[in-house]
Amino acid sequence: MYWRIWFELYEDGKKIGSGLWHYQYKYKSNAVRAAKRQFGKARVNKNSSKVYTYKWTVSQTNPWRT
Repeated sequence: MYWRIWFELYEDGKKIGSGLWHYQYKYKSNAVRAAKRQFGKARVNKNSSKVYTYKWTVSQTNPWRT
């Protein structure tokens, strides 16, 4: 099984979406490194000044499945 990155997107602290990163990784360490690179920093929309942040986790299965 491959490792995947699951993420949630927040706009000014309010959750606006979630998803699954489109790449799969053979090793967990590679997935963690990619998640930190892609989702580690907050992003600011220059036009609206809204701040977008991410919460992410690396897993082989969907961690939010109920």
